Amino acid sequence: MKDKTSTISLIVGLAIPVVMVILIALAVLIPGRNINPTTDFIYATGSYPSYTTRDENTVIQHDLTIKNGILVDATQSYPVANNYPPYFHEKESVPRLFIHNTTENSNKEISLEEAKTLRLSAESKSPDGFTVSFGRRSYGVFPFFFDSGSDDSEHAYLSNQTASKEITLTSGAPKDIYSFQLVGWIIEEK
Repeated sequence: MKDKTSTISLIVGLAIPVVMVILIALAVLIPGRNINPTTDFIYATGSYPSYTTRDENTVIQHDLTIKNGILVDATQSYPVANNYPPYFHEKESVPRLFIHNTTENSNKEISLEEAKTLRLSAESKSPDGFTVSFGRRSYGVFPFFFDSGSDDSEHAYLSNQTASKEITLTSGAPKDIYSFQLVGWIIEEK
C-alpha cells in the first residue's frame, strides 16, 4: 500500500509542471491564431525619414513625412566643392519601401513614387486596432525551444490588446532590426 501511494504521489508531482507548461503554452499561442488584421502597411529599411542624394556638385537633403494622408518628400539643396568625392552613405542612402499585405503575410517592394500615390495614416495604431513591433526570432529556453536555422527574413509582430501574431518582413538589407521603420498604414488608394 505504501508503494502505491508513493508512486501516485510521484506521478502527480511530475505531472503538475508538465500540465502547467502545456496550459501556459496554449494560453500564449491560441489567442494569436484568432486575430485577423486587415489593414496593410508600408515599412522602410535604410535611411528613413531623412536621406541624402548627390547630383554632381549639389547634395540634396530629403525629408519624408506624411501630411494630410500623403507621403511628402521635402528637399533642400546644398552646393559642395567639386573636388570632394561623395561619402559612402550618399551612394545608397535612398530608403527601400515595402508594402506588407496583412491577410496574405506577403511583402512587395515599391518605389517612392508608388508610395506617394497611397493614402496613409501616420498613427502608431492601425484603423483596426493593431500595432506593429519589429524584432528578431528568439532562441527560446534551452532545451525546450530551438531555432536551428536562419533565413533572409526579419520578423515583426502585429498586436492588439489581447494577442500578437508573428508576420514576416523581407529585405536585402543587413540583419539590423533598427533599420526597419513603420512608414504608415494604408487607408485607401487614391
